[in-house]
Amino acid sequence: MNTETLPQSQSSSDPAKRSALVIGLDPDLIDFSSPDFAAFPGMTAAKVLAGLTAAEEGLKALV
Repeated sequence: MNTETLPQSQSSSDPAKRSALVIGLDPDLIDFSSPDFAAFPGMTAAKVLAGLTAAEEGLKALV
């Protein structure tokens, strides 16, 4: 995941640069073999991270 911070010259009021905050658990901390995740067979931390990365790239493409 991208944890970069914007340089001082790029403020949130700059319409050319926007930011988004993703809040949640680190997928590496989740036990996907738990019955709590039975509705998502085959789900892994790698798949969740791939989805987050794809979403991040999609957001970047909007700019």
